[in-house]
Amino acid sequence: MQDEEREAAEQYRQDRQAADAQKSGFSYPNPTDVYQWMDKNREKVLGIAIANGVSEEKAPALIELYKTTIKRTPVGSPLDDLHARTILKGIIDRVEEVCKALRVQIRSGVVFGIAPEMGVVATQTSVMMTDVSILSFSLHFVTFCNLISKVLARTLIHEPGPVSPEPQVKVCFDPMQIRARLQASPELQAEWASILIHFASFGAPGRPTPAPERAGQLTRFLILKAMEEFAVAHEYGHHVLAHGLSESSEDQGNHFQDEQEADLFARVVCMVLGGQDDPFNFYASSGVGGVVMLGMLDLVRRTRATLESGNDATEPRKRHPPYPNRIAKFDSVDPPNAAADYKQMRNDFAEIVELVWGAVKPVAISFYDSGYRPPPQRSVSEGWLPLH
Repeated sequence: MQDEEREAAEQYRQDRQAADAQKSGFSYPNPTDVYQWMDKNREKVLGIAIANGVSEEKAPALIELYKTTIKRTPVGSPLDDLHARTILKGIIDRVEEVCKALRVQIRSGVVFGIAPEMGVVATQTSVMMTDVSILSFSLHFVTFCNLISKVLARTLIHEPGPVSPEPQVKVCFDPMQIRARLQASPELQAEWASILIHFASFGAPGRPTPAPERAGQLTRFLILKAMEEFAVAHEYGHHVLAHGLSESSEDQGNHFQDEQEADLFARVVCMVLGGQDDPFNFYASSGVGGVVMLGMLDLVRRTRATLESGNDATEPRKRHPPYPNRIAKFDSVDPPNAAADYKQMRNDFAEIVELVWGAVKPVAISFYDSGYRPPPQRSVSEGWLPLH
């Protein structure tokens, strides 16, 4: 019965995706083209891997592993970007493993794919007459997490740590020191402004963002995982908690409460996933991944508002509580033995989010003062930034 429900849900997902793609004009290379391109452009693929922080020594083996992985990923539909689908499948599999370990019922499971839209889109949709949900993520959800993790790792301060038994790196995220680092680096300020203004204007990245130096590569990787896992687990939480199911069009439930429940589900899942990582992923376990994900989306909204009006005040959202209210709830699931440290980390990164905005806001205002206005949002979802 579950297999039949999932097949029906997957067909419904693909039908909706095709209709959305017709509206938006999106298309992606088919899987065969992806495999062939990677085989024919080995040097270019190596260059991409190295530009993303992979060492020259490790890049060839990592690429071969990646090619094997994407060939094992179920294809989905012709509109599903295979690279993004591979990333999402790995995260969803890990979330379901945590649910199994914690004896959380996943109902009939989920089907997932790529939303053919611009912007940072992450949604869950219940499928009527089934116990299945559709999870949809835009391609630029993946690129957004990637870019933010790179520039954030470059913004944090990495110092040499103990050298025994192996050389280690100490990561400093003290807001006072980060403020000084940002003020002293026009390059970092321009990088943050470029990312946020491009996503606020077009729902897509602009110029490539450099990977951090060697000392920051692990930080970047752990932050990336923490961001992606929080967002995916949040959408999976909506499914597990049966959000979106209603008896009538009038029975819509409490959207703010649903969002906060999904946040807390994601918070618990990320605590488990962070503890499974080697090395331990403090950014996932502490909730920093959620702070960064939600905080940076909030900055995109503030950037958009500034470009449109010269003022960074954003209108209240109908389905989502304010970002500070959401992360304040994270305290309720902290383990007692780590609660103080985790809360301090979240507070520090929430302050770093505001420091980034302090660097970007004057640039956005200068764009507005010069007469620049972003083009109208073009999305078949709730704007460009649903993260339902």
